[in-house]
Amino acid sequence: MVNLLSFFEEHYLDTYYLQLKDFVKSKRYNYSYFGDIIGEENISYDMYDINEIIEKFKEICQPDRGYTDEDNSWFILISFYFWKNGYTLDQFPNIFERPKNIKSFAYDDIRQFAIKHGMVKNDGSVAWATRRQIINEFSFSFDNKKCINIDNVAEKLVMEIDTNSLKWNEMTLDTKLLNLNNTIEYLLKSKNNKFIDIPEIDHIQQLVLPTEFRKLTHLFRHGVAPHLRTEYSESEKQFLVDYGVSMVHLICRNLIDKHNI
Repeated sequence: MVNLLSFFEEHYLDTYYLQLKDFVKSKRYNYSYFGDIIGEENISYDMYDINEIIEKFKEICQPDRGYTDEDNSWFILISFYFWKNGYTLDQFPNIFERPKNIKSFAYDDIRQFAIKHGMVKNDGSVAWATRRQIINEFSFSFDNKKCINIDNVAEKLVMEIDTNSLKWNEMTLDTKLLNLNNTIEYLLKSKNNKFIDIPEIDHIQQLVLPTEFRKLTHLFRHGVAPHLRTEYSESEKQFLVDYGVSMVHLICRNLIDKHNI
């Protein structure tokens, strides 16, 4: 679970997005017939995982929405989250670096994309159906150069354990920590609920701490103190992910025959 507004407020300083902060709305106002404000409510920017964020992005870009201030807030927050976490929109690879507003992207940029790829009507206009097709076919790439790459064996194992069957690059840091926690438990927990020893680590035993890792990342499991997760910085979470991936690699290498992975 990630709150896009909180993530933005924690990280936008000293970035291009500083100039967009005033366009981000935290409240939704209710107006009377005469235009007076008669109530307000906080806008929830909670998203469960990267799949939900991607679907929300596609939703707000649809051509028949009218592009409200709230849509623009979503656009800024999602664009920032994608940019900050290394996600790229394949059809528009530079859009998250310096976005303007949702109308500029969802109307102007997509129209130019359609024209460039010959997706126009005889009169030169771009049909709404064409815009929807482009949006529905959005694909995303993830830059993992700053992370420890997960190998195919470990990734397959983590994906099988994930309850939503997400690909590794589709998971948030919180979800990765949840699944690494569960994966290490699956690999090491014996029938009597005790952890088995990892062989061939005599000289690095003090660095291989699966029990301590699981205790530290227990709060990322479903229903466990979600408010405490926000106390961890993105850098701390990424370190834990890198450490967890390295440990799963080690366990898979040293116990591969035992678990028939």
